[in-house]
Amino acid sequence: IYAAGTQEGKFVLWDFKEQQLAATLDIPNKDTLSAIVFSNNGYHVATVVSGGERIHFWDLKKRAVLQTLLDNKDEGSVDATIAFDESGKYMAYGSGDKIVITTVKEWGKTAVLKDVNKGTKFLAWSNSSSSGGNTLVACNSVQRAVRFFGKKE
Repeated sequence: IYAAGTQEGKFVLWDFKEQQLAATLDIPNKDTLSAIVFSNNGYHVATVVSGGERIHFWDLKKRAVLQTLLDNKDEGSVDATIAFDESGKYMAYGSGDKIVITTVKEWGKTAVLKDVNKGTKFLAWSNSSSSGGNTLVACNSVQRAVRFFGKKE
């Protein structure tokens, strides 16, 4: 599946295998997108709207938005980085001087990692069997700092 956002506020999905348009979905508020991230299961997608004001979490089986995060100006905005863990149960996003980790189905904030370098530009999850779970890797391009969050070994 290939996904793209249009200037007209559409979320377009193309099926490479069938070589045809799979779906055209309406983005809430006719927003334009700055980032699209698929979970490993291929059914869940997170989209970040331009300016980072909102994250829309989509279920492609239902072809609908399941949840919108950061719809409140007090919560901050997304710094154009978002990542699902390998299991698809958790999602992390950079927002100002913090990284927020949320559960995917319950949408509760599991953790807020504060005082990280402002402007996190890259997030990735590493599944480490030696540490018994996931490690979140964050990179700040401005200060060139790389930080690791997870259990200490």
